[in-house]
Amino acid sequence: MIHFSPDPVRPRRLTRRRTNAQVFAWPLALALASLLGLISGLTGDGIRDLICWVLLGLVPLVIIGALARRRYQSNR
Repeated sequence: MIHFSPDPVRPRRLTRRRTNAQVFAWPLALALASLLGLISGLTGDGIRDLICWVLLGLVPLVIIGALARRRYQSNR
């Protein structure tokens, strides 16, 4: 059995309980944006292609932002 000793430099963060709506709000919003982006890209040209690029580009931007935020907070 492995026992971990508490780290005196980085105390444990207290986390609060979240509802299902709070947990799944961002993933559902990103899924909806992806779906709308795919539909707009497949159903037309011109402005719909621009909408497609913007909506599908949101997912990687949010992921990069979350990773950067996590890295910044872990270095504090």
